[in-house]
Amino acid sequence: MMSAAHDNHDSVMLDPRQDKLGGRLKVTNFSFKYNKESKPILQDLTFTLHPGEISLLAGPSGCGKTTLAYCISGLVPRAFKGYWKGSILYEDGEQVVDPFSARVSDFSTITSFVSQNPDDILVSLDVRAELAFGLENLGMPVPEIKEKIDQAVTRLGISHLLDKEVHQLSTGQKQLVGIASYVLMDCPFIILDEPTAYLDPMHLQDLLAFLERIKSSRAHSIVILDHDVDSLYPVIDRFMHMSREGTIDYRWERGTSTKRIRMDDIKATFTRSASEISWLFSLTGFLENLDRETYCTDELLAKMREIQATTAGKLPSLQFARNERDILEKSPSVREWYGSAIDPNRGGKTVHEADSPLLRLENVSYSYPGSPSEVLSDASISIREGESVGIMGMNGAGKSTLLKLVAGMIQPTKGQIFYKDTPIGTIRRKKYYRDLGFTFQNPEMQLFNRTVKRELLYSIQNYKVEIPMEETMQEMVGMIGIEHQDLDTNPFLLSWGQKRRLSILSSIIHQPPLLILDEPFLGHDAATSRSVMELLCQLHDDGKTILMASHDVNMLAKSCTRMVYLNDGSFTDITPDTGLPEGFNTHQTHVMSAFFKKGGSITCG
Repeated sequence: MMSAAHDNHDSVMLDPRQDKLGGRLKVTNFSFKYNKESKPILQDLTFTLHPGEISLLAGPSGCGKTTLAYCISGLVPRAFKGYWKGSILYEDGEQVVDPFSARVSDFSTITSFVSQNPDDILVSLDVRAELAFGLENLGMPVPEIKEKIDQAVTRLGISHLLDKEVHQLSTGQKQLVGIASYVLMDCPFIILDEPTAYLDPMHLQDLLAFLERIKSSRAHSIVILDHDVDSLYPVIDRFMHMSREGTIDYRWERGTSTKRIRMDDIKATFTRSASEISWLFSLTGFLENLDRETYCTDELLAKMREIQATTAGKLPSLQFARNERDILEKSPSVREWYGSAIDPNRGGKTVHEADSPLLRLENVSYSYPGSPSEVLSDASISIREGESVGIMGMNGAGKSTLLKLVAGMIQPTKGQIFYKDTPIGTIRRKKYYRDLGFTFQNPEMQLFNRTVKRELLYSIQNYKVEIPMEETMQEMVGMIGIEHQDLDTNPFLLSWGQKRRLSILSSIIHQPPLLILDEPFLGHDAATSRSVMELLCQLHDDGKTILMASHDVNMLAKSCTRMVYLNDGSFTDITPDTGLPEGFNTHQTHVMSAFFKKGGSITCG
């Protein structure tokens, strides 16, 4: 029998004048159902979190990870209504706090919840004021505030952002500022929803070191909800995987006895770098384990760290790439993971150097209003019809700005952008947008209809495109990860990953020849990441020209025929001889080696 989430629950309240809790979080037989939903999204969850630990919760999109964070952080029942049974309690000796009934003034000193959408958590106009906001509300002396802020930004590598206005930041930079501002509150429980999503490789490593330093104090418990198990695995102490039914179907703790895991579990868990498993096996002599479709977690982790220590920063040789081909031939399970994208003979329009560019930037510069520095500086690149081009770069390098310029949303301060040899500023807007499919980094920026179905139909109706409606809707439902009856659901009620897939599909459903995608691989679980990658490969095979920005080197290498690195406002050549940009880890260098092997190129355009 479920109780209303707004019902009272007996508990001992924390005296706000006492020290913060340093105890444990105990979840016991907990289930939750939103109002108007027919079935619970969380079912019978039981686990305990202790201070001095980093816990990772992974699982498919829509399984209830963020809902669990809402419950733990006290947003249920204050912001989200529903029904629950079981209990969530913070315990520290004789003190017990129930998030469902505690006063906000008490509970706000216990948990910090950092949303997966950075725009939801930033409240100030500039970075320094944002970081000081919470500490000022606690009445902390100004010198102490300054000292804490300086320490946090130094460790996260964002000192250069202190005097910037929030609206000038990239999404990845906003994410780091948001994490810093909430961690500065020094709550014993810190909940981070998709903290790695928008980060470049270097800032990702800064974040992991930052979290490990917090953990070492033994005064905080960090809970991470994320699909990027590959990056987070070396620093976590506890891992839990949620099923689509909202249950925990697999759990693991550091230091427990070695456990065998089926290959299917790996495929459901290791999201962005599925090929990393085959790579590690090839280096450690575990290939026979792949053929038996099992592997050893702790042993593999030890080998991973050993390899990273001995090969960090080195670009694997082409001989190693040939070894990879041997692995693909010997191991059907790994070959299935790579899919058609690894095939250098994969289809698509033949691109010739002599072809006239479909899209061309000539000496383009751009500065945001009020900013003395240029985001892009005299940048030039040509993209030919039928190319699939991936853009890489650090947070704040200008990737999203570049895509907005190409889409005509903002105008360059200098230079010209051409589409089919015509300046895009002279093309009738509706005609240009008929040829263009664009997705924002934040999917909520382009969802404006009341139902999922109307969102999908908008561009079709706007451009009067005829498609087999019922068949298309059925296919779209499957790709978004919802039921057919959910077509009448408000898009803002979907999970973040489902919103992102909806935004991608609504942008391509009218079949434009040019696709511009900002971080298309974010927010997806393992299966849907692969399906998005396969969709983009299929679109490229059908002759579409694709320009996409992403930090996900693995997916870019599988989806693209060419890659570009954006740095200091312009494009830089990267070749096997010159090596890769700073911050790339060993696996990413391996992926790029395989990319060169299959005929890909990384050029300045």
